[in-house]
Order: sequence, then C-alpha cells, then structure tokens
Amino acid sequence: MLLVTRRQLIEGVFALVTTPKRRRTELILALDGSGSAFKGELPHWHVQLLGHIYALTQQDIRAQLYADNVYLRIVLWSDYNHPLEQLFGDTVDSPEVCDQAVKALEEQQRRTCGSRYCSLTHHYWLVQEVLRLKPMGERVILDVSTDQAPEPLWKSELDTARLLFQQRGGVINALAVEMSEEDRLLLRTDLCSPSGFCIPVSSAEEYAAGLASKMMQELTA
Repeated sequence: MLLVTRRQLIEGVFALVTTPKRRRTELILALDGSGSAFKGELPHWHVQLLGHIYALTQQDIRAQLYADNVYLRIVLWSDYNHPLEQLFGDTVDSPEVCDQAVKALEEQQRRTCGSRYCSLTHHYWLVQEVLRLKPMGERVILDVSTDQAPEPLWKSELDTARLLFQQRGGVINALAVEMSEEDRLLLRTDLCSPSGFCIPVSSAEEYAAGLASKMMQELTA
C-alpha cells in the first residue's frame, strides 16, 4: 500500500499551484497574395507555398506544434479591396492536422491570381483584419511573409493597428523576400513588434530554410 505523508501531499499541491503553465499559442501564417507576389519568372506566391509546405512537413516543427497544442491559422492577404481569406485553421493535436494544413496549401498551387494581380500590399490592412478574428490563444504570433515594405502613406494606420495587436499580447514577425536593405529596415521598424524579428531571404532556395528557422524561433520563444 502506497502511503503519502502530509508533507509530501502539501509539497505536491504547492508544486502544482506554483508551476507556471505555458500559455496556449496561436500561430498565424500570413501569405502575401498581392499583385507583386504573382509576377516574375518564379512568382513569390509559389515560393511562399512551397516554403510553408516544407516547414510544415519538418518533424521538429511538427513536434513543437504538438507539444504546445498550437492553434495554427493560415491566411491570405493583400489590400483593402480583398478581405482576409482563411485557408486553414485548427488546433494541432495530431499529425493528421498538419497533413490537412499541407493539403490546404497544396490546393492553392492550382490557384490563379485573378483580381489579385492588380492588388496592392497593405500591411496595415492585414493587422486590422487579424484584430477582427476571434483569438484562439493567450499568445498570438502573426508570421508575415512579404516582398514589399510598408508604404509611408499608411504608417499612421499601421502604427495604430500594431499597437492594438501588441496590447492584446500579439507579436508580429516577418520574412522579407528578396527585398533591399532599406525596405527590410522599414519592414522591421514599421511592421514587426519591438520584441519581434525580421529574417531576410535573397532567393527562392533560401525561403524554405528561412521560414522553417523563423517558425522554430517563434514556437520556442
């Protein structure tokens, strides 16, 4: 018969009460679907899709998503003429959920740009639209992929939206796709949170590795 002393019982309860619980994380992967992403010999739209598919098939990333019971959301954004489009959203509690997310991205490879070919890149609109979503975690990470820097014309709107997002416990990080040093600096200072980060990639080959690295940093922070 197992006997538990009064002291052991008290110590066990104390440890249970005082051990901090890891806050549930919502990870929002935001794919740039503006006109610039659909142009060029190898459009950044396809580079983004392949990079996200690669990241979500990596075992270390999958293991971290499972361990933290992350709510994973994948969205497509461009400008105020195109509402935020959710491509996927679910709690990652099994390998099948990651498989479903990958399938949702693979289905987008057959997508034509349509009216988005002429759309702009409004970073403030992305943050405003995310603020309208029902939060699915105490910690929300907005992971933005883009090949454009925020426009100075919309700086006031972006500053306001970013501050509101930060006040709700949100953090914004970015992956700068083939952007000049000047544009990367604008992306870092005007879009990313003070505690966030911006990773530059200069080619399609670097994108997948850069995205996977960024996701691991976000999940283990």
